[in-house]
Amino acid sequence: MKLTRNAGENVLPLLDRAEGKVTVYSPFISPKYAKLLLEKSENGVDVSLFTANADTNYHQKSLRILRNGPELPKTLRNAGLLLVSLGTVSALIVYFLELLALPFSLLLLVGGSLGGGYLLKKHFERASEWSESHGDINIKIVQGLHAKLYSRDSGEEIIFGSANFTNNGMRRNLEVVGGCRNKSPLQEGELNGMYA
Repeated sequence: MKLTRNAGENVLPLLDRAEGKVTVYSPFISPKYAKLLLEKSENGVDVSLFTANADTNYHQKSLRILRNGPELPKTLRNAGLLLVSLGTVSALIVYFLELLALPFSLLLLVGGSLGGGYLLKKHFERASEWSESHGDINIKIVQGLHAKLYSRDSGEEIIFGSANFTNNGMRRNLEVVGGCRNKSPLQEGELNGMYA
């Protein structure tokens, strides 16, 4: 066990080494670390997070990241919506100002809708591909949770202490960190059974 302002130097390598399962007990989690868990999940690792239902903005944002998946770049979606809108507005302007014949107005409308529809379709296909390609993310809200524990691959290695899975907990606060490997006195099944 040690007292450190850099608990992340112990916790983060443990998570990096995980091949099949990661379990995190932390009342608070920052978006940066939610994205790290999401990345593990995208690489096929099953992730279990036991956390509190804290009202802090960063914690709620982290839970949204884990529940909804990555925020896809909105470029395709926005371009698609813009094309549909421009096609519609252009068609209406041309038609009402009687600048050109009705067929040209329809051409603008159809072109904008098809082009925009294609881009929107691609955006939602990417979202669908993500949801089919990641490992399980299991989030359990535990009232009164104060424990901080990080485990990989069914208890093969466990880090415990006082550090929340936040920027301050991993890199700034003075925290207690301890750990055990292989024949851990606390088995993963016991951890999951406590709050199932």
